[in-house]
Amino acid sequence: MFVRPDIFQLHYLRVKDDHDDNLNQLLDTIGSRKEIVILGDFNAHVGSKTNDPVVGPYGENNLNDNGSRLIAITCQHSLQIKNEFFKHKDIHKFTWTQSTLQRKSIIDVVISKQNSRIKFNDVRGHKKADTFVNNDDKDDKTHVINNFRFNLDSLQNESTTFLYRHRLSAKLKNVPYTDGLTMYYNIMKRVEEAAKEALGEKPHKVNKNKK
Repeated sequence: MFVRPDIFQLHYLRVKDDHDDNLNQLLDTIGSRKEIVILGDFNAHVGSKTNDPVVGPYGENNLNDNGSRLIAITCQHSLQIKNEFFKHKDIHKFTWTQSTLQRKSIIDVVISKQNSRIKFNDVRGHKKADTFVNNDDKDDKTHVINNFRFNLDSLQNESTTFLYRHRLSAKLKNVPYTDGLTMYYNIMKRVEEAAKEALGEKPHKVNKNKK
């Protein structure tokens, strides 16, 4: 099957536009008094700037289409890409590396309001991001995020989507304001708990050839 490159490119741009529209609509629904913290892989190269409220001076040099789109969204909602404002060695600066081609990039970002009440002491990449200190449990100081396969297909059901949003909203109300790294893992822990309760585990495929 042959697919014309221009048709594929058009579809790819539409997917990007839909993503940006959905993110903008979601941010529009958040009240001005509420905090916003976005963590994710946007595959965006946003470059670096000095004296800029959105992009800091310690980013990478490259700027791609995803980066321009992300900058536009953050500007529109008075947000800030936190990675760019903390100086680090490359091992903690870049979140993606390709050793064969010697390529490095910052594609995983932390975004918050420019006037956030949350004090970010540092934002850096960590090699072992699946393990963190759990201050809520005195007996077990280490919590490991499980490789749990969530039943994402269940989100097609409106009642499941409502339940997940309700559970997550309730759990995020109790996230304490701490340092950036601890707060990140506290949020991730609550997202994981809400997903387990609302979505459940993805059913395992049965191997019909297995005797």
